[in-house]
Amino acid sequence: MRHIRIPFLVVVLSLTLTGMAFAINLPELTTWSGSLVNYTGTGVVAPAQVPGLTITGVGGGGPGLGDTLLAPLYDVRNLTDPNLPGTAGTTARTQYTMFSIVNTDPVYGVIARLRFREWKRSRECLDIDIPLTSNDVWVGEVSRVSTGGASLYSPDRWVNALPSPDSILSPFPTALFPASGIAFRPYALEAPQDITRCEYGYFEIIGEERVGPMSVTYTMPRLALTERDVKNVLMGNVVLLRPDVKISHQYNMTAIANFAVNIAGIWDSPTTAYPNLLNQVQGELFNPGAGGFNNLEALLSKRNVYYQYAAQGLLGGYDAADTSMTPMSTSVVVTFPTKHFHYSKSSPFPILGLTYPYGPPFTGAYETVGDSATNYGEVIASYIWDRSEHPLTPPTEAISPSLQSGIPRLPYEVNVIGLYPTDPATASPVFRNNVTFATASTASAQIFYSGWGKIDLSPPLYPINETRAAPQGESGIVFNFYNNFFTAYRGLPAIGIVMTEFYNGSSSGYYGNTVPWQYSVDWSNAAVN
Repeated sequence: MRHIRIPFLVVVLSLTLTGMAFAINLPELTTWSGSLVNYTGTGVVAPAQVPGLTITGVGGGGPGLGDTLLAPLYDVRNLTDPNLPGTAGTTARTQYTMFSIVNTDPVYGVIARLRFREWKRSRECLDIDIPLTSNDVWVGEVSRVSTGGASLYSPDRWVNALPSPDSILSPFPTALFPASGIAFRPYALEAPQDITRCEYGYFEIIGEERVGPMSVTYTMPRLALTERDVKNVLMGNVVLLRPDVKISHQYNMTAIANFAVNIAGIWDSPTTAYPNLLNQVQGELFNPGAGGFNNLEALLSKRNVYYQYAAQGLLGGYDAADTSMTPMSTSVVVTFPTKHFHYSKSSPFPILGLTYPYGPPFTGAYETVGDSATNYGEVIASYIWDRSEHPLTPPTEAISPSLQSGIPRLPYEVNVIGLYPTDPATASPVFRNNVTFATASTASAQIFYSGWGKIDLSPPLYPINETRAAPQGESGIVFNFYNNFFTAYRGLPAIGIVMTEFYNGSSSGYYGNTVPWQYSVDWSNAAVN
């Protein structure tokens, strides 16, 4: 299948595309080390040392393919970084998000659901089906609309009509992607429907149905009911680009293997909210497999997120020990791709009822900041060290906004955390960030310009009005991974990246770099087979 490519995307397609796979090739998934996990709370595991596994790995990349892909960030806002000198710090620059999706199957095609969700409450901004033929690459560009919001563009084809009638042999008709693009929609947003909320967020690609080769009339034939399951053949790559200042950030999508194993496929009309991570994951309802939504969240769970940072710049001054005096800024993206399934659009109660099986892994009774003044977002603990091994104290002082009586929280579904050496009493999110970690402490006059940090997503700290006895994330579910039956995990389902930008004064150039954050997983188990 031949396509005319967008020039910017040629670079994207030439890069190595990999993603995290959660159900194949275990040795390459993470580094496993046997340990004893000590639970002292009153949750489902008795207060004692029990056999457990501590798992460490990379948060956004790694070897593997999948039938579902998750991208923790797209962003088309015009950006100004006040931490950098010159025009980059004073003039808003246009930003694009470009991505590629690869079908590595040499024989069959794939119909895939492409869905964009905004950053605050994960409401849908765009939901379409795209066709990938065998050995195919589908490319897209997301751009900001001048009046607010975003549009998706592609030189490829899309599925703009449903199989009619929907029979075994009824093909999927396809057509060229509209040259004018497809605008993101505010319909799923709660009132007032602010389309600018769709200018950044995250997106997902779910393989719905395996199909035959595309015909000369650009239709893709459906297969027999027993042949429609999409295999682990998808991988993807994302690039965030500001051409005016020559900055780009590239990362690999997280791949989930064996997300769905329904032999009849999981295709549903784009006029519905299906398929999604809650309803079509293997093991749910009549979809065979030993998984389900609880298992998916366990596999995505992270206990600690680790990152390195460089934060010196115009906002916080320069490190006197750094003779190069290079202005730099760092953003840590922590995205919760399943959080919205625990809440309705207007109710603080979980969708699955107050008795969500064994308690949801998320702490806030309300979805995000703005829904409640007291009980929203996810309680965390933040720890920051400088390059000389000094800890920032007190650690909870470093977070803004989302302080509730001294309790730090990550308040959104896409948390873009900026690190700046500023007074935490006056720190506020700037640039691409919606949360600020200040690497300075008014208590001890510490100012950290570079170092590393850790975010504990399941700290031994309860929200002031938390009523559940179990600590955050210590879920009583029994989930099955490689025939090993685990009884609990601590942490939250999360994916993410670390983005750094700096200015080279000798060449008057701006540079950007993106890496996956590292993480540790905290699972306990009764037995290992």
